[in-house]
Amino acid sequence: MSVDDWVRFFSARAQRLMTTADTLLGEDRLAAACAVYLQVVDSCALALEQPGTPDADRRVLDELAAVAFQAAVPLLPHPAEPVQLGSGAAGITGYYFRPAVDRPGSRTVVFPVDPDRGVEASYRSIAVPVLEAGMACLLVDLGPMESDDPLSRLAPVPHQGALVRHRRVPSRSR
Repeated sequence: MSVDDWVRFFSARAQRLMTTADTLLGEDRLAAACAVYLQVVDSCALALEQPGTPDADRRVLDELAAVAFQAAVPLLPHPAEPVQLGSGAAGITGYYFRPAVDRPGSRTVVFPVDPDRGVEASYRSIAVPVLEAGMACLLVDLGPMESDDPLSRLAPVPHQGALVRHRRVPSRSR
């Protein structure tokens, strides 16, 4: 299967799922709509996994995943909210998720996600297990770094705490 076929297949699947999710939401089937919106995000992530995905397709899929995830956020089984730390090019965006039962003294896990994967696509694999452990989770998209950034030579990978410290992202217990 060529890259174009792969991207076309998962893009079409994501579009069909988005229509289904919107229909379910209109029918007030909230849990089902949430699940299907998250499937849209997964389909977009699968389409973007192929090296060589054209930039135009990448932008459309990123936008579709963001719209689907924003639609899912109020339907999630735990409190969630978008966050913006800082502003402009130095700003960091992401989502803050709290467990359904907030325990005094519980910790918040700050997790910088791979910019190629995106915060939305990292929800199920990162935030859900953290929430199930009773902790809050802040998924942050550090975005592309400036070429004069001393850390720009490092490949963006999960658990890259140096990026969090360098960008001064708060990461302490609540």
